[in-house]
Amino acid sequence: MMTPGPDHRQVQNASQKAEKDQEYTSSSEPELSSSSGPDGLEASSSSGPSDSDSALPRSIDILARLAPLYLTCFLGRLTRALAVVSIPLYVLDLGGSAADVGILASLYGLGFMLANIPGGILLPLVGSKCCILLSCTCYALSAGICFLPHIAVLMASQFFLGLANSLSVLSQQTYIGSHTPTVRRGFALSMMGGLQRWGLMVGPSLGAFLQESVLGIHAVFFAQVACAGLAALVTVSCLSRAEEEATGKKSDKTSGILDAKDAIKENGGRLVRVLGLAFAVQCVRKGRELFFSLSGRESGISDMFIGQITALSFGIDALTSPLAGYLMDSYGRRIAGVASLSLHSLGLSILALHSVAAVVASAVLTGLGNGLGSGLLMTLGSDLAPAGPGRGAFLAVYRLLFNSMDFITPGVLGALTSFSSLQAAELTTGAVGLLGILWVLLCVPETLKKQEAAPQSKETQAV
Repeated sequence: MMTPGPDHRQVQNASQKAEKDQEYTSSSEPELSSSSGPDGLEASSSSGPSDSDSALPRSIDILARLAPLYLTCFLGRLTRALAVVSIPLYVLDLGGSAADVGILASLYGLGFMLANIPGGILLPLVGSKCCILLSCTCYALSAGICFLPHIAVLMASQFFLGLANSLSVLSQQTYIGSHTPTVRRGFALSMMGGLQRWGLMVGPSLGAFLQESVLGIHAVFFAQVACAGLAALVTVSCLSRAEEEATGKKSDKTSGILDAKDAIKENGGRLVRVLGLAFAVQCVRKGRELFFSLSGRESGISDMFIGQITALSFGIDALTSPLAGYLMDSYGRRIAGVASLSLHSLGLSILALHSVAAVVASAVLTGLGNGLGSGLLMTLGSDLAPAGPGRGAFLAVYRLLFNSMDFITPGVLGALTSFSSLQAAELTTGAVGLLGILWVLLCVPETLKKQEAAPQSKETQAV
């Protein structure tokens, strides 16, 4: 019996892939016809309002549909935020150094980075619900082992915390990106980023308050376990219903990796340029997290006040996150990136003054900067990701690349702080942010389809 030749197999595979993409598109988001524009970007073309334009979901509809997912997102970030200030200070109390704090943050980044590839493989196999439950287990494990008062154990806990946070973020980002139209994706993902910031606003202050209780630092660990358990309960009881309402069809579980590989080849140039922006954003973000505790101690501020200042910064973060979605969907992803990096760089430079006023001013500026970048990297990745079952695998590779900075940056900054000075490390990180602005202006393409902004403005008026 004769087998089809290579050409026949290629035509057959292409036909099957086109059928799957068409089936997926009809079950997820309304697509507008598009044509190739400058720099290889797609420019949407439409001749006035259509049925698909009027079918775009309103903001309130998106919030209602994704409410259970958003709740698990908040609880997961709160679990991490409880440790943002408490664990580094606990390491110092156990006799650790600034370099140990840098290693602590690097191990969190390593776990956050390594979880992306297995997460991308698991998503099409078991679904987002099971992946979120697995992340809840890792959250609880990371908190449970912290009851052993050893620096090495605390470092291991941060590795598991990174695994948990990465897996949950990847699952949530994949789900939101698959079930929201492009012109509303910035809003949906900025809300997810905003919830992360609300968790980071409440967590440090709550952690500092719990640390002053009778149980001491152990109260923080109990709170982390409770948050992980509640997130698992919400996932089991509510998330499946929300997922069924969002889509009535299951994606093909066998072709996701191949679709992601094709998308990476097709968008390789744009992906590299976007990753340049991602590296700059990640660098200033990790520098902000690392330097707050160290600069607070250097300025003679109490641990309680450090936690309150950190909460203030993340509170500003959360309040400005809806503006990030508006900027991205109305003016483009590049504008949001420039605004975020500018404020971050200024805030980190001011932090180098090492005074109470400088720490507070830096908290405000970096809070504004991070808020305006809410959901930016997730939106850029979702814009470049293919429709269909390959989305999760593509985002896993994308996140693996830019999350490598979570692993590299803290260790480098911690070593720079130990071998030179804290002030030099802060100024260096601010300079990286300025270089990132130049990279955005000169190299980064705009991934928002310009003519898709018109239906959004009509929908915004209806909200």
